[in-house]
Amino acid sequence: MPGIGISLSPFIGRRFNWAAWWASCCDTWHTEYVDYHVEVLNLTINERTNVDYKYTEDWIIEAQRNNFAVAIKDGYLWYSEDNSLSFIRGVVTPATVKSAFIFNTGTALFATQNKIYRSADKLQSYTEKTVNDLAGNPINITNPGQYYRTFCPNNPVIIDGIEHFMFGNYTNLIVNSEVNIYHTYDDGQIITMIYQFGVNANYSGYGDPLNPIGCRHVHAVDYNRNINKWLIQTGDSGATPPYNDECHWIEVKWNGGLDYSFDYIKTGDENSYFKVCGFYWDDDNYAYWASDSSIHFGIIGVDYDDIGDIGEYNQTVAFSQQLSGIIMENDGEGIAGVFSFNTAPIELKITKDFWAHSTLIDGTQLDLLAATDNIYKYWPKNSDGYFLAKVHFGSDFGGGGASEKTLLIKIK
Repeated sequence: MPGIGISLSPFIGRRFNWAAWWASCCDTWHTEYVDYHVEVLNLTINERTNVDYKYTEDWIIEAQRNNFAVAIKDGYLWYSEDNSLSFIRGVVTPATVKSAFIFNTGTALFATQNKIYRSADKLQSYTEKTVNDLAGNPINITNPGQYYRTFCPNNPVIIDGIEHFMFGNYTNLIVNSEVNIYHTYDDGQIITMIYQFGVNANYSGYGDPLNPIGCRHVHAVDYNRNINKWLIQTGDSGATPPYNDECHWIEVKWNGGLDYSFDYIKTGDENSYFKVCGFYWDDDNYAYWASDSSIHFGIIGVDYDDIGDIGEYNQTVAFSQQLSGIIMENDGEGIAGVFSFNTAPIELKITKDFWAHSTLIDGTQLDLLAATDNIYKYWPKNSDGYFLAKVHFGSDFGGGGASEKTLLIKIK
């Protein structure tokens, strides 16, 4: 069916904003002259039997939440309050933005290679945040790796009316750094490093020398509301013993304040079930996860009470290769797909009922750039019902680079 074109004229206005730089406590606040400029995305809504979808040609939407979204275009950060239909131009990006997150309040966090920033005014200004460890000391950010870049976005976590954001860094690809877990629960005002993985000789030997658990990077940190714990998932598999097994599952319990409990669950190599890119638990504590294993493909499922028994694992949905992520909603809708490494056809599957029935969509059906494009970094639905995913066709897992596009897809 042909697409339905939507074209609106952009509104352009101007307002005065003053420029200043200064340090206050541990944070730096930056604001500047900002053109109050609004652009409407001239996207075509493409209709298919099971989905509607649209994708950007020149906008990189880094994150969405409810009706809010953060995007990158022409060296600027942009902010949307209408489900990515239009964007207000914000400040110039301080450097290449690797990741972003939006709180329920609309406050945005965004990260470059080794810095993380907070904006509470629709990206018209921002503060650079200093991240401390549990002892109150600023963490080291001097090594060349990615300290705050994330790979798998999180479902929102609200506990007793307070929103929490826990995440880990996707680093040690080309350049190396420590691998950390971070937590904030005050709208991003204070961000604390709550855990550091051990020294890993495969990646320059950075890390906590007292922690025997080493890994390459963090794939995902997901919250299980049934037991009030997060689950850290790491990868991949190094060549140097004893660091061959870098795929870990570690449960995290927040006990209030700066008090955390960590429970080690499973460890394996890249061929094991434990190389994962995202978990979801339904109301009955049945777990679904996106397998990134080199041999166990698909969405794997098990009653979480049996998580320690591999014999109970089931391939809930089949895929032909490693998955790049999964997002599930509490209403049963979900989306998952593969990272094809530019060699295999796209596989993207959607569900309306917790994978009881799934639909396979290939690149040709979605009119993407090529059948070998990669789809990853899935975000929960916005207020208009669209999931967000990134379409990637380069050799680096970008984040604000020219080698990425954005897919918005809505299940009918």
